[in-house]
Amino acid sequence: MYFHPHENNNDITIEHYENKILTNLPDKDASVLCELVYESSVLEIIAGSGDTSLADSIYQIPTKLIPKIETYLSPDVKDALEQYPHHYYPVLAKYKLVATSLDFVSKTQSSFFGTAPSYYAIVVANVNDKENKGIYVINRGTDKGWDYWSDLKMGRGKLIPSAEIIPHMIAGINFTQEVLAKYQVRSIGFSGHSLGGSIAQIQSIRFFDYKKGLSLAPTKCFEPFGTKSEVDPSFGFRFKNKYYYSDINFWKGFRSQVCNVGIDWKCNSWQELSDRLIQKYQRNAKLIANNIKNFIRQGDIIAELSAQIGDSIKLTTNINNNYYNYIPQQTSGLIAVPQFLFELLRRLTIHKISWYRYNAYAENGDLIPNRIDKKNVKIFKFSASYKDIQSFREAFEDDN
Repeated sequence: MYFHPHENNNDITIEHYENKILTNLPDKDASVLCELVYESSVLEIIAGSGDTSLADSIYQIPTKLIPKIETYLSPDVKDALEQYPHHYYPVLAKYKLVATSLDFVSKTQSSFFGTAPSYYAIVVANVNDKENKGIYVINRGTDKGWDYWSDLKMGRGKLIPSAEIIPHMIAGINFTQEVLAKYQVRSIGFSGHSLGGSIAQIQSIRFFDYKKGLSLAPTKCFEPFGTKSEVDPSFGFRFKNKYYYSDINFWKGFRSQVCNVGIDWKCNSWQELSDRLIQKYQRNAKLIANNIKNFIRQGDIIAELSAQIGDSIKLTTNINNNYYNYIPQQTSGLIAVPQFLFELLRRLTIHKISWYRYNAYAENGDLIPNRIDKKNVKIFKFSASYKDIQSFREAFEDDN
């Protein structure tokens, strides 16, 4: 493994925040960190580096650690760090690793179906923020076996008119609460890709107006599995300043109605986390949604499955329709099965967070929709395989 030397005059400009407290993670930086969070083994090696930047922790690896890093770093990210240092190094130079979820969340499981042992996240802060007053929680997306179980549970929640707060979301909330208890945080934000983006949406609701002196920074999500149905049930309505919604838990529904008619039957104990999230969202829906930005590639099979919370920014691809509309329109009979699977695999290729390294960004880090980073694309085309180039053509519109 060889990382190029990095200096400010080596075609790389390192920008530093004027404000030492991180209060708004740029889109570009969010995409890089959402890609990096999948490298949990490497992040655990460099955890505890204090105020050392992520750039120095990764690019200035002590010689004795290089074999270990080479073993754990995924081939795609390893190649990306080597080929696109101008893309990664300036971003990683801004941040330090404050904590990982392994520091706080138990890896043991109390029951087979009720926990999320594969939940993983990191906390980052500005490298010059000595007291970690401004932080972002970066949630990992689907990566391990337990993550797929959570994906299935979320999918089930779309079929049944009931809120489904999966264990990964609970783990993400518990992790954040532990971090807030340890540090004197003044600003907190969330980000994630895929399942990680779903968790970030729910965290944004839970920690909206959480406590005095804590502000909520903008949430950045990439191809998230939308969570609006978790907090805005299909069967819900308002009546006399109260919000009523369906639930498959009959006993909980009965107790809530008993309390509703004025009988004090432990009326503060029947509500679960899902109920508290629904109530907070219904009271503050517009403010919460205005704080969340979702990037969604057209035709993405995950992000288009369910309604999103927040502003959804569509990125054009060479797939010009929604998967769930395409299947019934284009197939029938026995041919529907192979067509269904082929199209499924085709569209999964555009779901990767790594495609964001080829999007164009403004100087302030804002993603510029439907434009590409010509320098990165040129490097990609020079070294990519035929299969990778075909996948690239799916993920980006021909005009790019």
